[in-house]
Amino acid sequence: MHTPRPAPVRGIAAPRASRASSPPRPATLRGIATIASAMTLLRILLLCVASLCAGNAFAQAASPAARNEAGKVETVTGGVTITAPDRTTRTPKPGDVLYEGDAIATNATGELQAEMLDSGVIAVRPNTQMSITKYQAQGDANDTSVFGLLKGSFRSITGWIGKNNPSRYSINTPTATIGVRGTDHEPLVIPEGSSDGTPGTYDKVAAGGSYIQGKTGRVDVTPGRAGFFAQNGRERPRLLTETPRFYAPRPSDTRLQGRHEQVRATLDTRRAERQQFVRQRREQQRLQGGPGQRAGQGGAQGKNAAAAQARQQGAQEKRQQLQQQRQQQIQQHQQQQQQRQQQMQQQQQLRQQQRQQQIQQRQEHGKAREPHR
Repeated sequence: MHTPRPAPVRGIAAPRASRASSPPRPATLRGIATIASAMTLLRILLLCVASLCAGNAFAQAASPAARNEAGKVETVTGGVTITAPDRTTRTPKPGDVLYEGDAIATNATGELQAEMLDSGVIAVRPNTQMSITKYQAQGDANDTSVFGLLKGSFRSITGWIGKNNPSRYSINTPTATIGVRGTDHEPLVIPEGSSDGTPGTYDKVAAGGSYIQGKTGRVDVTPGRAGFFAQNGRERPRLLTETPRFYAPRPSDTRLQGRHEQVRATLDTRRAERQQFVRQRREQQRLQGGPGQRAGQGGAQGKNAAAAQARQQGAQEKRQQLQQQRQQQIQQHQQQQQQRQQQMQQQQQLRQQQRQQQIQQRQEHGKAREPHR
């Protein structure tokens, strides 16, 4: 039976019975070269795409100013790690800035205390996983403070957001939401399988008031009391007859003594200062923008322009800081030179005095020898 030979593909020679004994035709070589060129181009395109992706990721990681500032670290002890939304991690130190979207994790000895931008304070306890889910503190009705608490606890002395915008302040746990009415409180989450106590959401109030809202109801927590909502979600939230032992005071709480009163005493002043700062920054951004930006374009263009202005302002602030550092270095160098010159002058004066003393001694010695002559 005769089997028809397949038609040759364009650019590639048809196979022959003895391919090993005959060299490839020119068409075959051209086809192979074409495929190789295509593969090379494909590799180049993939490398370009990867470079662009890496560049975008680096730009996002290198510009935390695009996220709202939330607070500043005051103290750190033990093991503490902060993870940004892009999965980059950093070890905080006093003076570092916290941003919206940061996740804070502490180990068995780790603690972190920070002052929030609305003048509030958070003190993160050991073995805690929490996050600054959403944060904005401009001193207006849109100010928002939302934390996430997966496990562990942190003490929160609320600032002007808890006082003026209590409906926009909340702490979300796996099973409940904690709200406040301007307070000093300590939410706590015990996960399943923990030996610390009954799994669920707790909140203890030192001043002010809070509430725990679950799918089965709500309970208001008053000063000196603790509330609880079980992890299983089947019971109603309730007040506890006694404060659990895991709420025992910690040595680090001494740093927070009197802090609630201090925050309340300066709250309105700090909020007014923040409002003035925001107005001045917006006015500066408006003046730096073009006519179209001053007229207001809105939408995505307005957001992009605002982001670009924020980046420019951040770069300008960095340049100013560098200039200040350079000026300080120049001043220190000049001071060092002046000190060296003064030292050289003092040494020269000492040499001159010594020479004069030697001359005087020689003269006196010569006078003393004259009578013997």
